[in-house]
Amino acid sequence: MTPDFIKSELCRTFCDGLSVSTVPEGLAVATSFILPDGDPAIFYVRETPDGFVFEDDGDFVATARASGISVDTGVRAQLFSGILAEGAATLDEETLQIRSHPTPKEGLKDLAPRFLSALIRARDLYLLSSENVASTFAEDVREALEDRFGSQFSISEDDNADFAADFILRHKNSGLRAALIFAVNTNEKLLSALIRYGEQHDDDAPVIAMMDRIGTGGISNRNFMRAQNRGLPMPFFGADRNAAMSFVEQHARVH
Repeated sequence: MTPDFIKSELCRTFCDGLSVSTVPEGLAVATSFILPDGDPAIFYVRETPDGFVFEDDGDFVATARASGISVDTGVRAQLFSGILAEGAATLDEETLQIRSHPTPKEGLKDLAPRFLSALIRARDLYLLSSENVASTFAEDVREALEDRFGSQFSISEDDNADFAADFILRHKNSGLRAALIFAVNTNEKLLSALIRYGEQHDDDAPVIAMMDRIGTGGISNRNFMRAQNRGLPMPFFGADRNAAMSFVEQHARVH
């Protein structure tokens, strides 16, 4: 085995899977890299007055937003912005296409791998589900709460030192607490919600443990059954966030 042999084999691997075809927008480049959906990574090359640009078809960001995965705020937005910057690219908000900065013909060979890397790494944002990044799940819950209840309730963080809820819903008119929301996708968070629930008095705002989804890997069956048997309100967010928000509305204290 020699360096030349390895180089030849690697070049064959990458180049044999590469195809370039003419399309109305310019050139379509299909690569040998497979995306999580099973399709090859494809990008387009278009010549502009300022130079050549690479771009995708806009489907990734459109699908992410339609699936309720926001790349506009919070942790995902920061990561997405960093990925695009490393790929010398930006997001076109009108077409939702990821597009590179213009480059002269001489810069194509340097820009291509950076841009392709950005397209592939951006798909990893799908993996930033609540099982992997708890703060991201909490941000998703807060966004849904604000969308549904922002006109009626203020949403703030809890200052309870020991078993703090992620969010407190307060009536804007009276300032009274309407609900304590825990964004739950770990055993520790579920047990905190359960303890807070057990400490409730009759005049306290209800505790609601907003679960990510059934079978979340960070929660044991034993702890889930314990919380369920003790009556902790546990709507599931991941399957149907609109229904989860309706659950909150039904259980929140009305003043």
